[in-house]
Amino acid sequence: MARVTETLIELLRKQTEIYCTVVWFDPRKAYGELAQALEPEAVAGAAIHRYDPERGFVWLRRQLEPLWERRTTPPRLLIYVPLAQAETHHALVEFEVAGAVVQPGQQPPQRNTALAAVARRALETVFPPAALEEIVAQVEAGQLSLAELDDLAEKRVEAQTGVVVTIFGSGNASQVALRFLADPALDGEVEARQALGNLARLFSDALGVSF
Repeated sequence: MARVTETLIELLRKQTEIYCTVVWFDPRKAYGELAQALEPEAVAGAAIHRYDPERGFVWLRRQLEPLWERRTTPPRLLIYVPLAQAETHHALVEFEVAGAVVQPGQQPPQRNTALAAVARRALETVFPPAALEEIVAQVEAGQLSLAELDDLAEKRVEAQTGVVVTIFGSGNASQVALRFLADPALDGEVEARQALGNLARLFSDALGVSF
């Protein structure tokens, strides 16, 4: 499960649904591979356009401007720019003003695409607080990439949920807790599979409490 990638894509999807046009600045180029692979259906059907340093902003604007002709509302666009906003010298300013900007440190938090911030949101129910803070610190230091974070999350979820997923149909701690509390019929299967320890570890990690 590409948990961190999915969290970022969900952020982009929600912003395109709300603002139609989204300009996505990525100064650290943390998301270059994802931006190249992203398909419109993942971001609410938005047409995806990417800045190419070899072609420049004049070329990019030629691709974008026909989409704005004779429109009273912004078209649904996702514009990926692997630069800091200041480095563009306002080359896309009308798109930014008419829509929304997402970038590292952007406010409100729903538009903050800093890898550390995305990782924190994605992994807060996967790792206990102390481990999560260590991971976030490593991301901020440039030691972990998006793909590496996805791999960490997948291995953690597999290790801690295994049989829990089989019983409850989910490895999400909140969903498992609701079913565990609401459906006593599952107690027998938990005992039969000797899964109480797995369940306790899942809740301990999610809540930061020792059981």
